Amino acid sequence: MSRTDISKLKELRAKTDLELAQLVRDRLERGLALAHEAAGEESRARAERAHREAHAWLPLVAAADRSALERMLAELGHKLNRRELRVQAACS
Repeated sequence: MSRTDISKLKELRAKTDLELAQLVRDRLERGLALAHEAAGEESRARAERAHREAHAWLPLVAAADRSALERMLAELGHKLNRRELRVQAACS
């Protein structure tokens, strides 16, 4: 493989890494927005789906981009758990 080919592959990998990190970030931001909505099982289900997808994709994100996304993922998980506890308390 030539240096040009290797250079092109590195460029492609860097672009893919950035796009994947942005995809996960977008998914988490959407999940957080849905978790903030006052009511609706559909919103909760979509926020949970965003959490699951981001969790599954996160190991594929480059280490340099991962820590901020891990914090967002934890925040979304916390909001979903807190909302679930409020719903359970209201039903009791």
